[in-house]
Amino acid sequence: MLHVNFTQGNHPKIPRHQRMPFDEAVKLSQEIEMDMRDQNKTIPAYFYVLDDDLNEEMYEGRFTFGSKQAPNLFMHIKKNLPKIRTSKEKERIRLGFLEDMDALVEEQYKFEEQISPNENVDANYVSRLKRWQRKTVYGVAAFFVLTSIGLFSFFILQLSSVSAEMQEVTNTKETQEAKVSTYQDALMGDEQELLDYYKDKDPADLSTQERNIYASFLADKDQFQQMNKLFDNKATAVEFIRLNKNTDTLNAYHDAFPTDEGAFELAYQNGNYEKVIQTDNVDMTNRRSEMLAKAYLHQDDVEGAEQVYQNHQNDAVRETIDTYQENQSTIDDLNSQIDDLDEDEDADKIEELEQDKEEAQQQQDDL
Repeated sequence: MLHVNFTQGNHPKIPRHQRMPFDEAVKLSQEIEMDMRDQNKTIPAYFYVLDDDLNEEMYEGRFTFGSKQAPNLFMHIKKNLPKIRTSKEKERIRLGFLEDMDALVEEQYKFEEQISPNENVDANYVSRLKRWQRKTVYGVAAFFVLTSIGLFSFFILQLSSVSAEMQEVTNTKETQEAKVSTYQDALMGDEQELLDYYKDKDPADLSTQERNIYASFLADKDQFQQMNKLFDNKATAVEFIRLNKNTDTLNAYHDAFPTDEGAFELAYQNGNYEKVIQTDNVDMTNRRSEMLAKAYLHQDDVEGAEQVYQNHQNDAVRETIDTYQENQSTIDDLNSQIDDLDEDEDADKIEELEQDKEEAQQQQDDL
């Protein structure tokens, strides 16, 4: 279970030094962010995210309310976490953290804003980019603004933090312009120069950001064998595609390199819950344990879902099972009431109870 603890922040709604469930903290952060924007004010706040299951801090940073850098804590972390370099050993923990956050946050808090308070974006130029390309806007600009203020107006979100090697070769304006031109050309469809830049590098020398950019290009070209060289194992590659690409890409990768993790993910997305249950040897993250429990519940197998909880002790699984049982109890009670009524004399009451049962059943199906 993820919790947020604000250690600083001068705002009456910020509960300092109190553990808040992550989803509640995200909602609160968006409320305060929008309030500060309306007042045209900024308030810096420091916070950290704690994972109870691992008993360690997953992220620590500063969120400036009213800065328009992000609409809420979730988007702030999602944008800034890739900037933090980490070892390959900790990369899987980071991926698990990202998926745990994603599972907790409602869809309405996951939107990308088209706001760039520190950049003058040429709208005509941006409009030429595809949707996935627009999502990469802004990232590199922070780096180049630090080295040459005003030199460039926008860049790629996924390139928000470049490696030390790139910093060494971009200390002149001319070199910067050449490198930026390479990325711009790649965005507009001429990817060869960028691919040439990456293919001569040892994967171990790439930063996490460079690896993800290179992997993204290779995945788009279905060059999965080359992409696999960038990851420790195929399970990690599956997780990368799930987080960064679409189901079609995951299908294509699974066709080329079948894995238990890929079969599990695709079976769940396709509603094939029996196959989800039968897929063995899956790297069972918190998110997947919740998916497995839900697959059992879709088969009305509460005992199977309980076994998942016993094996993984996931709070989200416990909550899902409890909610399912509460809904099932409500449905059983409504059925009992309907059975006790006379179809002719109590037609209106039966209709009302049937509507209640339908709502309860829909909640059950939505688990």
